[in-house]
Amino acid sequence: MKTMLYVLMAVMAAAPTVWSADLLVDDFSSGSAPARAGRIYEAQLDGGWQKTHGWAANPDSEWALTGDRLENPSTRTDYYSAGETPAHLWWTNPATNSARRSLRVSFDYGVSAISNDTLTCHFWAVQEGGSTGANSFISNNQGWQNGNSGQNQDTTSGGYDTFNLLDGDTTPDSPDHISGHLTGTNTFVWEVDVANLGIPGVATVGDIDTFFIAFAANETGGGTTWVDDLTVTDWPPNVLTEEFIAGGTPPDQWRVYEYLLDTGWNATRRATHFSKWDVVSNRLENPSVGQDHYIEGESPAWKWWTNHESENDESGLRVSFDYAVGTGASDTLTCHFWAVQTNGPAGAANYISNIEGWQNGNSGGNIASTTNGYASYNLLDAANPPGGGDSISGPLAGSGTFEWQVDLLRLGIPDVTTVGGIDTFFIAFAANETGGGTTWVDNVSIDAMHIPRGMRFIVR
Repeated sequence: MKTMLYVLMAVMAAAPTVWSADLLVDDFSSGSAPARAGRIYEAQLDGGWQKTHGWAANPDSEWALTGDRLENPSTRTDYYSAGETPAHLWWTNPATNSARRSLRVSFDYGVSAISNDTLTCHFWAVQEGGSTGANSFISNNQGWQNGNSGQNQDTTSGGYDTFNLLDGDTTPDSPDHISGHLTGTNTFVWEVDVANLGIPGVATVGDIDTFFIAFAANETGGGTTWVDDLTVTDWPPNVLTEEFIAGGTPPDQWRVYEYLLDTGWNATRRATHFSKWDVVSNRLENPSVGQDHYIEGESPAWKWWTNHESENDESGLRVSFDYAVGTGASDTLTCHFWAVQTNGPAGAANYISNIEGWQNGNSGGNIASTTNGYASYNLLDAANPPGGGDSISGPLAGSGTFEWQVDLLRLGIPDVTTVGGIDTFFIAFAANETGGGTTWVDNVSIDAMHIPRGMRFIVR
């Protein structure tokens, strides 16, 4: 069984709502043999896998697609071009709308144990619109040796500007691969927060124009080196990430009706009374200081949406958000978080909750199962229907960042042991309004998390 090697460099930061994107997935089960090239020319962008063309007495690289994997069988130590120069791929970013900050690279690999061979992985961002350089290539792959890159260009004649995704350096340094020198057989996994690299104009994965990845080696006569099941994704898979960049007043509703699934953020009304939740200055806020009617300051702003991570097999969920609560009195904020499953029995009501009944920071009028079988379970304790006073946060006061985690495997919702087992999610922010002033929420992040089994998990 494969073991996992993790090199974790950063954590996720909040971003506007966006779902996971595969930037590259290759199991090498199809495609042609890598084409030969003496440089990594601009014309090779989106041209598929390439390998190094021999020169003078130096033979071609021996990288090939064999047995559904990318492999190099060379044992030659007389000419480094055969076993050490790279197999490489340069491609246009297919997810320019991604607002995530992190990248993940993973691949299986094997390196012969006969000698001291090693494998290295190099990973760059190549940006458009740079200054005009002298050459029409980003690197001279014929100069790659001992697992290192060589003769990398700052910018090309067409303005392609190279940056190492290891450390943000322009003109990647020769020895700076993301992997270190790999040996044996394993799965390599690596993550980086691109916003922390200092690459001009790059704050998210979507800001990267093109990607370049290469596998090179230090060949000491050991035999076949191979790579398989290569994936590059934006990361991490998220359930919801929201910065409230788009302004506007959430529509006020009487109930959380079935037809309001996947309609974005909503708020609450009762007769002629309306919630004062609004999206202002890139945050969700309620400025109410009055106690004329509880609907204005205490009823919830909420969102009910379909789980876009239906294939996610992690058992942990993490919720975090920034908040501030009006300090002029004794106001508090609460967060309610539910799983709403689609396979419940038919009930009498066509809504999952009567939000008119939410008061003092508590929920109210919650329904076990709706007309079309939407069954609500509290992600705090698996209660169906959720208990009125059972928020995941408790009453929050002051300001700060709230963080909470839950292990779905141990929670007890029927047929739910992983994030992918949840059909839809519901989150709501409510308050106890005593005249204290503006309460706000920002940077809401809900993501899947890995829980190592055999370790005690603490819910906080």
